[in-house]
Amino acid sequence: MAALFFQVLALTFLAELPDKTSFAAFTLATRHSLWAVFLGGSLAMAVHAAIATMFGALLHGVPAAPLRLASGVCFLLFAVLMLRNPTEAPETALPADGRRRFASALAQSFTAIFLAEWGDLTQFSTATFAASSGRPWVVFPAALLGLSAAVGLMAWLGDRAGRLLRPSALRKIAAAAFGAMGLYLLLSPA
Repeated sequence: MAALFFQVLALTFLAELPDKTSFAAFTLATRHSLWAVFLGGSLAMAVHAAIATMFGALLHGVPAAPLRLASGVCFLLFAVLMLRNPTEAPETALPADGRRRFASALAQSFTAIFLAEWGDLTQFSTATFAASSGRPWVVFPAALLGLSAAVGLMAWLGDRAGRLLRPSALRKIAAAAFGAMGLYLLLSPA
């Protein structure tokens, strides 16, 4: 169980760093309260992790061999998509007067990150982990921690206005992790 937790946590964190959602957190944190961006983003990620985990848990009744094969293929597809899709920071509407009111920044962060996360690779990988493991109670907190850690890191970097991480390198690392997981699922005995 601990191995699954750390597998989901690490893969989700790595995959989320070069994603548009993280860049939304970075951008928002350059203009708003770090804590408002982090809390708003984490709340949005909690909703997405819950949706993905529940969907994956529903798929757990599928026989193990086809599910393992489908999961392996999905992770390999995620690796290819991670390499092919350059990340772009979504446009975010900022208040014209520039006030940093906590409630406004929190709502804006929740909305931007909630919308940016739909259909994301980490959402699909969370569902895949929940489906293949049959342990949604392990997958959900691990995915949420990985997602929130990525949002928190990017918000902190945005707050400091630093550009310390190269998105292309992080994208390659996440793609390699997805590919390794896909190959593991396809090549290991059931």
